[in-house]
Amino acid sequence: MLLETQIREEIFERINNKLGYKVTEENLSPTLRQKITNLVAIRKNILILEEANRGRTTRINNSAILRIAGRAIKNKDLIEEQNRISALKAELERGVISVADEISKEGLIQKISSASVNNEVYSVKITELKCPRCGAPLPFHDSHSVKCKYCGATLLMWGSTPR
Repeated sequence: MLLETQIREEIFERINNKLGYKVTEENLSPTLRQKITNLVAIRKNILILEEANRGRTTRINNSAILRIAGRAIKNKDLIEEQNRISALKAELERGVISVADEISKEGLIQKISSASVNNEVYSVKITELKCPRCGAPLPFHDSHSVKCKYCGATLLMWGSTPR
């Protein structure tokens, strides 16, 4: 259970970095919570496969007989395992991006719908701005876009006004 908690925290950290702000599970819809649970399962599978792969590689490398007899096993099976791990990592990254996009859209829709129902205007005070790609701190500018000096990503801020 501790591993799943750590993985869940890791997934949220990745999502928060993509969004550029922090979200908590309590604020999410049941659908998004389930998607995050699925991402946790994928990450757990990656860790299990990496550990099994590491153990197999160590056994083959530690035994001269297994090393000689197992070259075909090592070359074929380990490459297949590495491909599976790579595919799962790519699926995890796509999932994190997808969930971050959904959270962003869901938050925007909720703000628009509550504002239109109540005829109220909401404002958000941004206290910290992070690059959605690399997580580096971004400065506030008078323009509606900010470019990260580290990775070159551009962040557009709709409806924003300078401080």
